[in-house]
Amino acid sequence: MNQSLVTYWENIDRWLQTHAPSSFRSLRSPATEDAVTKLEDALGVALDQEVKECFLIHDGAAETPDDEGAAYFLPRNYRLVSAEESRRLHKETNDILQMHDDQGMVGYWWHPLWLPFAESPSTDLLFVDHRPETYGQVGHFDHEDSASLRWPDLAAFLAHMVDCISGTSSDRYFQPDITGGQLSWRPVM
Repeated sequence: MNQSLVTYWENIDRWLQTHAPSSFRSLRSPATEDAVTKLEDALGVALDQEVKECFLIHDGAAETPDDEGAAYFLPRNYRLVSAEESRRLHKETNDILQMHDDQGMVGYWWHPLWLPFAESPSTDLLFVDHRPETYGQVGHFDHEDSASLRWPDLAAFLAHMVDCISGTSSDRYFQPDITGGQLSWRPVM
């Protein structure tokens, strides 16, 4: 496993357990190798090693009635999805892309080689790009507009989160906030 990715998750887990226990409790156990293989088969190319390792550390975060919103603790209020949810979201978004049959939307709105790993309450997605020229980069998909690449890889995304929650850096648009044992991200005014 990529040691930096494991270290980032250890830091996030430890911080959540101490400062945002409801969000920490939302984290699921590791995905099975079978679930990751099914996801890779659905994508049709080898999974980026970091995204594979991420699923093998935590198979997403689960919402519970008792801790509504606690699972949306990733920067800008995203929830880590499971391997099965990733596969479903990937299929659904690809189906919408095919339904529109507009080649101008491919790579602008969505691309079949983008794999979701997190979703927002508004159904926007964070994804890992699996196209050869941008393999491993992390992007943001706005379902009502377009997509853009934002981080060089998943480790950089997690490092950004660690820096923000530890106070060593900040996000220009959102800041971490803890309420009722949950980590959320409020807009910077």
